[in-house]
Amino acid sequence: MQSSIPKFYVRIRRGDFELEAGADEKAFVEKMIDAFDSTPKGGASHSIPAPSSNSERVDAKSKPTSVAEFKRHSKPQSASDFVACAAYFLEKRQNISEFTSKQLHQCLKDMKLDVKNPSDALAKARNAGYLMAGRTKGHFMLTDTGEQHVDGLIAAASSNNGEGKASE
Repeated sequence: MQSSIPKFYVRIRRGDFELEAGADEKAFVEKMIDAFDSTPKGGASHSIPAPSSNSERVDAKSKPTSVAEFKRHSKPQSASDFVACAAYFLEKRQNISEFTSKQLHQCLKDMKLDVKNPSDALAKARNAGYLMAGRTKGHFMLTDTGEQHVDGLIAAASSNNGEGKASE
């Protein structure tokens, strides 16, 4: 029977920062120590890939948000709100800065937007200034106005629920 205790284990605490790493390979633990030592002061840090295991802990902030969850957090009302929220979701949650109308339509479908003409909703969002043409032909981008509008929807929905502002 194989032991679950790693051969190499280290736990380091410096102020509010803590590193706990364990592995059967010394090089991996040394890599984690080097990454921890190079973490900028003041709380900013970068992610370090962890070895996969059944006991791996997942930080709640690193968990993905589904389109349905995002819809509940932003509570869009109009068709152009839905399009702006879909664009915001694609950019901020899926890391897609430029997207096609097909990607937007799929996101709207996942949000359960019940409109007869999604292309019209997209046009209304463009006319409201929430979207603009992307750098690639046939692609769109969320504008600053669109981002601020969705941030406002999220803040309003959060204050109505008594939760405080939802974080990205």
